[in-house]
Amino acid sequence: MIRKYSSIQIRLYLFGLVILLAGLICATWIYFADTDEISDSSIIGYEIVAGHAYPITATDSKRYQNEEERMGGKFAAVADEITQWFSSLFHGKRLACLIAILSIGIAVLLYWVAQHPDYKIQKNGSSDV
Repeated sequence: MIRKYSSIQIRLYLFGLVILLAGLICATWIYFADTDEISDSSIIGYEIVAGHAYPITATDSKRYQNEEERMGGKFAAVADEITQWFSSLFHGKRLACLIAILSIGIAVLLYWVAQHPDYKIQKNGSSDV
């Protein structure tokens, strides 16, 4: 049995495929091009754990966190942590994962929309759009 697709369905499938491929290619390129290095100007020291040195930035220091909590309270400290986490999503490997997830989600959504019964071809050959 041969399935017939309306022109809108074909466009949605192709658009979803293009978004999926472009998103995954960009995510792969960002993932492998990233070095995940912190700029030297923001490093105030290093912490050595199990023979590996981890950089400490000014916002990671206990002094910064205590001063922030003293000036703005617990809410300011929590808000700063949330802001730092949110801004970290747009750098490096996390950005690559975010782009990959979004492109997969948009492609699945377009595929799902194309399967909607309003876009199917009727028995007389005309689409119902």
